[in-house]
Amino acid sequence: MRITGSGHLAFTDLPHFAEPGGLRDAWPADLYAELLGTLAPARSAEVIRAYARAFFDRFLLGRRSPLLDAPSARFPEADFRWSRG
Repeated sequence: MRITGSGHLAFTDLPHFAEPGGLRDAWPADLYAELLGTLAPARSAEVIRAYARAFFDRFLLGRRSPLLDAPSARFPEADFRWSRG
């Protein structure tokens, strides 16, 4: 799964604290974007929560998760590809 505008650390709590903690000013802009992304932290968390819940509902609870069936207009930032192997 890839979320456009996210960075490697976007899947942690750090983006929520980076701005108030002064990281945006302390880090070079390209490093900040690479690690924390350019997507607003609240939006990033919303997308991550929705897909994580859909994943666990489907694979742990056996519930159908339409969010995993096709691209979502609600989350255009999200791109995922199923693979087997």
